[in-house]
Amino acid sequence: MSVDVLLVVEARIASVQLLEQVFAGLEQSHGVTWRTVADREITPDDLRENTVPVIVRTTTPAAHLFARTLTQLGVPYVYYTDDNFWLLDPRTPIGRHYARRSVRRQLEEVVSGAAQVVVSTQPLAQYVSSFNPAVVHLDAAVNLDKYLPPLPRDPERVVMGFAGSIGRRLDLDAAAEVFLSALERHPNLHLEVIGPEVPALAHERVTTFPYLDDYEAYIAFQRGRRWDIGLAPLRGSPVQEYKT
Repeated sequence: MSVDVLLVVEARIASVQLLEQVFAGLEQSHGVTWRTVADREITPDDLRENTVPVIVRTTTPAAHLFARTLTQLGVPYVYYTDDNFWLLDPRTPIGRHYARRSVRRQLEEVVSGAAQVVVSTQPLAQYVSSFNPAVVHLDAAVNLDKYLPPLPRDPERVVMGFAGSIGRRLDLDAAAEVFLSALERHPNLHLEVIGPEVPALAHERVTTFPYLDDYEAYIAFQRGRRWDIGLAPLRGSPVQEYKT
């Protein structure tokens, strides 16, 4: 009997879409079937004899109830995360959300109750092991084929690019003076930002684009911008040290 993977998610964010690509590959190579279901839409019919539930990042009340129900039924589940929710910046809305006692309790119950926890970095594995020792580190998936073949670059411009969630504004704030100085010294240099609005980077050669939560659309858009230089997270925050 083939394995039937049930991905339980709050929303189909980029992390979820990357996992879906992994399971799509496993479906072709090993006959694994898989489905993605929103945590608030789960029904008893979603659990089959060969189902392996994988709760992906979510610890909403619906996901928490689902995890509790699985435990009561004696059905083991997997929990996957690529973020350290315990150390999110409390100055951000999502950080304040996960700092709430009720949310923190739900998070820790879901994590501790899992038969297996899967995380994307070794530091995150070490951190989560204090809540559940059955933790394994698997690197986050990246489909490099989406970037191939490379598009021809513009010989008249050098483009630096940064992409991140809206909360990554502080990364660019910290280095705004450096970027502005580089733009003044190099007339052919341009900076493009996908996601955060950064008032400190007001310059005619700085272009900001809205955040894209669809992975396929994001990759296609980013590739089409033909960046010469890609910028990684710039600020040494606890969350980024566990995530990247």
